[in-house]
Amino acid sequence: MMSRLAPAALVALMVLLMAVTPLSAFLSGGVHETWTGGYQSESYHRARTRVALRDQTGLVRAVTPAKEGAVSTPWAMRVDWYVCGGGSTLIFERSAEGYLLREQPPTLSCFFGEYRSVLIHFWSPIDASRVALELHSLT
Repeated sequence: MMSRLAPAALVALMVLLMAVTPLSAFLSGGVHETWTGGYQSESYHRARTRVALRDQTGLVRAVTPAKEGAVSTPWAMRVDWYVCGGGSTLIFERSAEGYLLREQPPTLSCFFGEYRSVLIHFWSPIDASRVALELHSLT
């Protein structure tokens, strides 16, 4: 009797685990891409900037430009940083304290660049206080 219940209990445990934890938490997330900026007036031209996010956690659902007034929530984290050059690659990975979001390669210094903002959307809620940032900042 016990040998018949073991497979059923294993299946029930797997179903429960899948219901509670998104499958993406066990997989590599891949690369998400968006474009930010891009407008022109008579006196100023702002080029579009490509932002690629390499997700090494499987927790990122998408990355989008942050609209004015957008704020971080447990489901989406707003990230602001100074982009030097034609584009930026961000890496989201696990760390001992939680998570790390870093720029690759790191920006040491630059004279010309632009301030950019994106929203990183997650499959499940993330506590933003557990995400360490290693990004070039104006402050």
